[in-house]
Amino acid sequence: MRRFFRTPSVPILQADPMRGGLTELRKIAAVAETWGLTIAPHCFHELMVHLNASIPNANYREYMNYNDDLWIEPAIPIKGMLKPLEHPGQGLRFKPELLIEHKIGGFETAA
Repeated sequence: MRRFFRTPSVPILQADPMRGGLTELRKIAAVAETWGLTIAPHCFHELMVHLNASIPNANYREYMNYNDDLWIEPAIPIKGMLKPLEHPGQGLRFKPELLIEHKIGGFETAA
């Protein structure tokens, strides 16, 4: 990222957290802030909403609805705003039927 910060070509940096992880994205955001750049993490809005809330120079959230059908309660923007879910962790809970359908192993649950 050093070359980009020295000669930025866009005002909003859209780093991909799947290429370096959440910790690395936070580090990139901190450096971007010192250079006066805003950040809008790429993809996975349902995971990035918490991260965006913790980054002072976060600007936009990219919304793609292709994962919405995986979750009991999908993170869907309302009037352009996306609110973090309030369940433990990232707040995401897979639909149980998807887990049963794609079960590979693990513990059996009592009926």
